[in-house]
Amino acid sequence: MIEVDEEEINRLMTCLSCRSCISICAVEVEGELRPLPSIIAEGLLLQANRHNNTAGFHRTKLLEDTYRCGLCGRCLSCSYHLDIVASSYRLRRILAEKGLIPESLLKLRTSINESRNSFGADASARTMWIDYVGLTKIRVNKAADTLYFVGCTPSYRSQGQDIAYATSLVLNSVGEDWAILGADEWCCGAPLLAIGAWEEAEEHAKHNVEFIESLGVKRVVSSCPSCVNTLKNYYPTLIKRQLTFKVHHVIEIIAERLREGVLNNVKKSDLKIIYHDPCQLSRTLKLFKEPRQILSKITNKVLEFPEKGVDTKCCGAGVGDLLEIIDPATRLEAAGLRLFQAGLAGADVIVSACPDCKIALSDAARRVKSGIEVLDIVELLAIQAELS
Repeated sequence: MIEVDEEEINRLMTCLSCRSCISICAVEVEGELRPLPSIIAEGLLLQANRHNNTAGFHRTKLLEDTYRCGLCGRCLSCSYHLDIVASSYRLRRILAEKGLIPESLLKLRTSINESRNSFGADASARTMWIDYVGLTKIRVNKAADTLYFVGCTPSYRSQGQDIAYATSLVLNSVGEDWAILGADEWCCGAPLLAIGAWEEAEEHAKHNVEFIESLGVKRVVSSCPSCVNTLKNYYPTLIKRQLTFKVHHVIEIIAERLREGVLNNVKKSDLKIIYHDPCQLSRTLKLFKEPRQILSKITNKVLEFPEKGVDTKCCGAGVGDLLEIIDPATRLEAAGLRLFQAGLAGADVIVSACPDCKIALSDAARRVKSGIEVLDIVELLAIQAELS
């Protein structure tokens, strides 16, 4: 049994009956006329053994519905100040400790722990994208001022590798002194945290920090918001001390260099570009001005979604793109809604700043045969700056 104080009990009980965020949540739960936060609140109360009104609340349904939450954080605007993301992480940790992880995610957990990446690929393949995109002279495991933490998706998935390629070109173009860990880079641990496997995430954190600090880097940059958020906000807790390096999303470096007058050769596009704010990048990391500053250098035709900035609507990927495993149909529906909105706005291109967002939106675009192109912001910058 977990300890839950009376104040939290009252907030959770209020959440059960409130349901005001039903129009905010990107995930609709089949057979339920209430939002996911309410279901997670009931699950946490059930696990705390302090809630008796649990008739019909079956374990299998608890598992399915709990893990349908993408941890996007849009419900953090809760009038009753319930942090449903923290509650969801907490509930999943409890379920994992009890061995109640859904079978599909149990396989992912095992795969990450064995291969040290989200795709079960060999560690030696983590740098194959360098050969795939034809880059040379990338320093691997060498001392540098900046470490590019590539992440699993940009390392192993072809659409993600395009982001790694573009990021490398941009880092070279702005004169950054950088290197990568290569095969010694392990998954950041975000999927493990989202599953509830905190002890294993701690192992990954300790490994990555040891290798990063051994290179004497001053900062780590990544093109993945999940990686950035995990390193920056979870690693100090997981390793029980502060990091010796700063952690940034690559758009912070790019925006900084643009302000300094670097990358002045960017050609403006005539395309109508709509920007999708990734959930963790905007709501958690508070980075929504920087991508727009970058886009202002690329085009005069930046369009906006109705839900933008800290109010951005999840594309369905969520943290670690777990919904692709748990409920792929719902993931595509959420991404499809963003495509529909982009079409209504008259966009030629959807741009984001997250590998998982790019892939979810691209999957939906293929499904509906949309003519809207999906790109990462770093890819678009590299194209318009004619980097190669």
